[in-house]
Amino acid sequence: MSSIRDRALGPYTVLLISLLVFTLMVVVVPEWGLDSFVTSIGLSVIFLAGFYVALGRRSLRRVALPVVGFGITVEWLIYFLEVPAGREIRLLADATLLLLTAALQLYSLGQQRRVSADTVVGGINTYLLFALAFMLIHTLAEVAAPGSYTLGGVALSEHAVATDPSEAFATMLYFSFVTITTLGYGDIVPVSGAAKILASGEALFGQIYLAVFIARLVALHVAGARGSEEE
Repeated sequence: MSSIRDRALGPYTVLLISLLVFTLMVVVVPEWGLDSFVTSIGLSVIFLAGFYVALGRRSLRRVALPVVGFGITVEWLIYFLEVPAGREIRLLADATLLLLTAALQLYSLGQQRRVSADTVVGGINTYLLFALAFMLIHTLAEVAAPGSYTLGGVALSEHAVATDPSEAFATMLYFSFVTITTLGYGDIVPVSGAAKILASGEALFGQIYLAVFIARLVALHVAGARGSEEE
């Protein structure tokens, strides 16, 4: 029975699929010439998938439902209405919602008594959620203070990301993943004090998370699998 449950399409797997699809969308949307409508759909799906994970625990439902409802409402209100500083508010709201979704994931994972393959997927989800949240935070930092980052030695505000939200997401998604994995190609460089702090914090989180949390989940999963085989 345990092997069947491990192979089932659990809530963490559903969220992982939505995260991967959204990541792909962020990359291809600029190529297709689509506006931020597509990314709004993707973010809404992620929030709903995060709520689906929370449904498994009564203690999380009461928190997750208002959080997800508020996030989706803000996302679409700002999209359809002419709101002053709407882009900044939207970026901040979406980043906050992604971070809260990641926090719900961590809490849910911490309550797991049995670490299955789906639980390990949940750990991966949290990593991706933080990377996407930092994508939005880096974008917000550049929008709020143009020139906080340089690309090829030229201020990022001089490139398309200054006016094209889709291009901004694609560029900052790349920068976020390069930073959180500490790959650091160096083509995009944080130059302002706030941008440097954000990049350093993301890199530090990425290393600590992989070394401590993911390693712990994998170890518990392996230990549980060995225990099942012995029984």
